[in-house]
Amino acid sequence: MRLRPLALALSLALATPAAAQTPEAIQRQMDEAAAKFQAGDHAGALALLRTVDGQIELPIVRFNIARCLQELGRAREAVDAFERYLKLDDEPSRQARAREAIAKLESTALGRLAVTCSPADARVAVAGLLGEQACPLHLRRVPVGAYEVRVSASHHAPQVARLTVRAGEEAATHVPLVPSDGTLVVRSRVAGGEVFLGQGDEQVIISETPTEPIALPPGTHVVTVRTPGYEDWTQRVEITPGTPLELEAAPVARPAAPPRVDAATPPADESELRPLPLALAAGATATAIAGTVFFLRASHHIDSVERADAAYADARTAADAEAAWRDAEDARDDARTSRTLSFVFYGAAAALAGAATWTFLDDGGVGVAPSGDGAVVGWSGRW
Repeated sequence: MRLRPLALALSLALATPAAAQTPEAIQRQMDEAAAKFQAGDHAGALALLRTVDGQIELPIVRFNIARCLQELGRAREAVDAFERYLKLDDEPSRQARAREAIAKLESTALGRLAVTCSPADARVAVAGLLGEQACPLHLRRVPVGAYEVRVSASHHAPQVARLTVRAGEEAATHVPLVPSDGTLVVRSRVAGGEVFLGQGDEQVIISETPTEPIALPPGTHVVTVRTPGYEDWTQRVEITPGTPLELEAAPVARPAAPPRVDAATPPADESELRPLPLALAAGATATAIAGTVFFLRASHHIDSVERADAAYADARTAADAEAAWRDAEDARDDARTSRTLSFVFYGAAAALAGAATWTFLDDGGVGVAPSGDGAVVGWSGRW
């Protein structure tokens, strides 16, 4: 790498920035970079040249940055650097060398990668190369090598494909995802019903009738429709992947209850106490704690992403850069997973808390009783 004396050019280029280094200091850095390049220390030469590039815009500096990256085996970065150099005016012979280098790298060290997938809302990520993006994906100037492609979509089982990118060629694949959930729609002949899934203490309220399509994992599920003044309507359903199912509930009217003497007075018989509200409240507390734990884990993984990004920015070799990139992607995946789980647990806690409140108020009521010059309003429930 030959670095010519540039005293006059440096003097002119550094005339404006007051904090810039002197032309002599920059020339010394360029001479040192040249010595490191000749000695095979391409990473050291790259660091010095990038320091100079931050002080002054010279075509020879940009050109030699690209050469260092080329010698370090960082083909994609080298092509980007050569193109950045070509944006500057320079002698035609050096520009021709840059174009030849780009063509050689694209034919010997870079290829193309293409991924198509279904359904239309699928997302694709390439380990060590690219985070999650919308599908389809078309990448050019991909370093040769083996890549792991992960495709995911809501309510579908994720799939992993492995592609090998060869120099000057395109590696392409289509990844169809298989639905992992079925859907359930519940209607009722009586308006105002609430739909529950599960049994006993594990019962969770879903929605009022009629419901939007509910995504459920494959297997047997117990569906209950609870309507005021009607007996609970319950049915077992079998959910299969990718198959929609519709139910129509037919609740039966509940026999008329005897008149309540004092709705404001809670039952005093200890035998009538029920454990369901307490169990639901305990479940709400436990799931809220679990949501908090996963939220804190997501924050920890985000910190790991920042450290990995910093390590990538400081990487001196391709291996270090790739390792830092992988660490960042793994941390991002862990952060997304923990954050999703925290939202799931918080949502479950809210549902359980609502169910606990509803079962507490069930069989209770609101009463009004005269008191002096006014009245007393009371409400009651059964725990």
